[in-house]
Amino acid sequence: MIIRIAVYFFLFSIFLVVPDTNAQEDPLIDLDNLEVITIDNFERLQPLLTLQAPDDMGHNAENISFNADSTLLAATNLETSLWYWYLETAEAKVLRAATLDWFNSVAFHPTDKHLLLSCNEMWDVETQKILYQLDIFCGAKFDASGDYVVSVTRLYDSRTGEMVQDWMCDLSDACENELTVTTPATSQVPSAPINFWASDMSTDGNLLALIVTLEHRSQVTHFVEILDRDRNWIGQWIFPEPSTGFRAKILFSPDGQWAAYSSFSSNITLIEISKPDSDGIEIDIPAYNYAFLPNSHYILGFRAGAMVIYDVDTAQESKIMLEKACCTLAVNYDGKLIATAGETAVIWGVPKTE
Repeated sequence: MIIRIAVYFFLFSIFLVVPDTNAQEDPLIDLDNLEVITIDNFERLQPLLTLQAPDDMGHNAENISFNADSTLLAATNLETSLWYWYLETAEAKVLRAATLDWFNSVAFHPTDKHLLLSCNEMWDVETQKILYQLDIFCGAKFDASGDYVVSVTRLYDSRTGEMVQDWMCDLSDACENELTVTTPATSQVPSAPINFWASDMSTDGNLLALIVTLEHRSQVTHFVEILDRDRNWIGQWIFPEPSTGFRAKILFSPDGQWAAYSSFSSNITLIEISKPDSDGIEIDIPAYNYAFLPNSHYILGFRAGAMVIYDVDTAQESKIMLEKACCTLAVNYDGKLIATAGETAVIWGVPKTE
């Protein structure tokens, strides 16, 4: 009897320590327990996860992007390296080490979580293979639907890489290889050299914003120009800065009511699309890398060692100080996560309060 009890006790003790192979570890980031980020809760923003860049990647990350379900964060830098992190494990995967090409732009597809555009290369991160290359310069991005890649004035089918539209000319015209545009800025001196620095397409696909440089008689002027789908000019604004070291960015707000533009040497300027004759609104955020939150009410940027959120409706702002300098930032699809990156990448969120 005593022996039988001892055997039962031994078997019961084994049962207690057998691990549950079906048990799942808690995720590093739980979106269900985070609030949508607003100016009201911004001061409660907390670092949730710190990500280390792979070895031998060179410079700090310059551009980053969340994928469609916030499980991956991609990054690229001035060394032209390209990599991404699994946010569930913080593991990093390198797609391309430093090359002689220029791969300093990166964007995930808005609905396909495995489709990644970096400069002119379309990647499938699941297979880690290049699907195709576009004959474009760096800086292309997906439109809001994900159906197209937008590169300056041209639209490409995001699945095939085929050019399907040029806002400046019909595809049957002889302008496929040399872009021209007639707007108030360029019609003044039609023969002057024109450079296109940046572009963005509104969420509904009806507006195109361009940053154009016009050179005439040794004078260089930078313009922001917005056109509709029928190539009608909507408005024009002038950059109040010299051309030295010029590098620019422009973004539509998700609701299409605003456009924001800046460069390395200027503050962000807001344009209200419905008021094309009004001056832009300058925001005291000297940021080249900035982003709208999904609700369109807020812009994120950096200033003097802080991350700043600005309310475009009320002109109110809030900020948090950062321990390390950051080069770039990104916002996920539902506005619950912010990623900042420089020497390391940090994922931020606002935990729900009980």
